[in-house]
Amino acid sequence: MSNGFEQPVDPDGWVLAGLHRQAATVGDWKRVNLRTRFEKIIKRAGVTPWPRLWHNLRASRQTELTEVFPAHVVSAWLGNSERIAAQHYLQVLDSHFEKAARIPARATPASDVFETHRATEIAKPSEIRGSAFERHARRDSNPRPTD
Repeated sequence: MSNGFEQPVDPDGWVLAGLHRQAATVGDWKRVNLRTRFEKIIKRAGVTPWPRLWHNLRASRQTELTEVFPAHVVSAWLGNSERIAAQHYLQVLDSHFEKAARIPARATPASDVFETHRATEIAKPSEIRGSAFERHARRDSNPRPTD
């Protein structure tokens, strides 16, 4: 890929000027196979192409932009809704876990007891009443528990 940086820049600003010319010739971007061309570029660079190439590129960029800008803004830029972005594009990154791991444990405001939970136990709804579980809004993905 280093050769790509040494090539002259297209005067119209197109990164893949040849593809743009081909699309203009055939009259439609849909008839220019971008995935195949992009996979060839990736292989020439010595990298193994990953599955769902365009989807994964879009998901990576949606996640990166959402780290900096509000989700509704990024969704408008990329042409989807916040719901679609959350369902299909936004990713949980290792950096999110690393950042969370650096936050020290702290006592709850109501007591000096540290909040903990064990992955091996599932609390019964009757044990949860009055906790933070009750204070948060319920949505379709967070239905009210039944006893």
